[in-house]
Amino acid sequence: MNKKQFISFICFCTLALSIIFATGQLFRDKSTTIAGYYSIPDNTVDAVIVGSSHVNSGYIPAVLWKEYGISAYNVYSWSQPVWISYHYIEEALKTQDIKLVVLDMYGMMYGNSHEQPVEIDKVNYRNSFSIDVGINRWKMMQTVADCGIDLKDPVEFINIIRYHTAWKNINKEMFIYDNHNDPDFFRGYGLQTKVDVIETPEKMVDAQPKMPYDTAVKYLDKIVELSHKKGFELIFTVTPYQFYPSETELFLWLENYAKEKDIPFINYAANYADIDFDYATDMSDMSHLNYKGAVKITNSLGQFITDNYPEIVKKDRQNKAELDTDAKKVYRVFSVNEMTTSDYNKYFEHLSNDNEHVLFAAISGDSAYTQQFADACKKLGISITSDGFAGVKDSQWKQFAEPLKMGDVELSADKYGAILTVKGTDYHGNEKDIKFAIYDKVLGRTTFYFYYDYTSDSIVIQDYPAKINGGIYD
Repeated sequence: MNKKQFISFICFCTLALSIIFATGQLFRDKSTTIAGYYSIPDNTVDAVIVGSSHVNSGYIPAVLWKEYGISAYNVYSWSQPVWISYHYIEEALKTQDIKLVVLDMYGMMYGNSHEQPVEIDKVNYRNSFSIDVGINRWKMMQTVADCGIDLKDPVEFINIIRYHTAWKNINKEMFIYDNHNDPDFFRGYGLQTKVDVIETPEKMVDAQPKMPYDTAVKYLDKIVELSHKKGFELIFTVTPYQFYPSETELFLWLENYAKEKDIPFINYAANYADIDFDYATDMSDMSHLNYKGAVKITNSLGQFITDNYPEIVKKDRQNKAELDTDAKKVYRVFSVNEMTTSDYNKYFEHLSNDNEHVLFAAISGDSAYTQQFADACKKLGISITSDGFAGVKDSQWKQFAEPLKMGDVELSADKYGAILTVKGTDYHGNEKDIKFAIYDKVLGRTTFYFYYDYTSDSIVIQDYPAKINGGIYD
């Protein structure tokens, strides 16, 4: 092969590899647990909380920031064993100068919990390989060939092979999605509002320490070694879940391991009473916390960090405005959810004193209904003279001559009266009812859609709010 042929060969290989890489990126999964982390500015996070969905439901970075001045992010994936946690920590270190890693130890329960190992592997393989293509991802592909029970050939995780059937569902989103521009104001927290009464788990009587799955221990050692190499502190936690009594043996082993390595170990699952956590009120299912339980756990962790790692508390930092905005949105979600799930009338009453909401209302074109509109608002406890409400000019209701649009809601008019468009669906005001939508300026979205029925003199809830696991964020 002469020089010209060699150069042509190299160019061909480079082009082929580029096409393979680009095609893999095009077809890759767009719904990931780590995209939000990639989207934040470099070196603006001091603490990451790493683990499985227990982390996602259990820790609220907004609370850590607002109450304690700690900039944190949840770096998690579903059913994450500790050998994947190792690589997620590596991934987190690429863009952030991490001072503290809080590692949830449920990943150490592999092979010993109510979840069967093969099922854990399947969920893990399906969701954890959403990290960027690079050396760390390649190493993680090698790791799954050595760990777990449902062992996989690393080649199966190459994007072009893994997503080879995605071309059948090709769409615009594939071409425009950028996983480094997909911010999440929850910062890796997953809102859970449902309350599921879970029986308080019992510890095994006279339990003795039992070593976890051997590969889990190997990678726990590697995480400790990595902390020494990279200079970050470690805290071990166990987030509350309905554990088996036999898992007490693993808790004891972890407690001894943590003492030996001089690492704090906070077992919220077994020592729940220390922070007034209640399995009957603070769980959303047997494995995940609702947001009230998560607030308790997060406050406990925040106080522990403040007391033991004060250097991490930095209330004045370069991205303070962004952190403040994100926290305000999360707290808004909590307050709206609290008001609407307990008694929606409280929400309406709250609107009268809050100019960060906008009321959209569609009524018939007949001006005779103006007074009925005012009366309906009054019965709802809504003041139509508030500056925060659209549809009010000079303290009087008037139809809009021009469309008014905010986010996912729009108010327009035709000869028959006002038209309320919510998330692409049109609703006309008529002689029987008034259509309402409430737009939240803080969240930047509609949180409540309902109508007032003249005949029954009552309100009918259409959608309050748009739900995810019973919550208001979608």
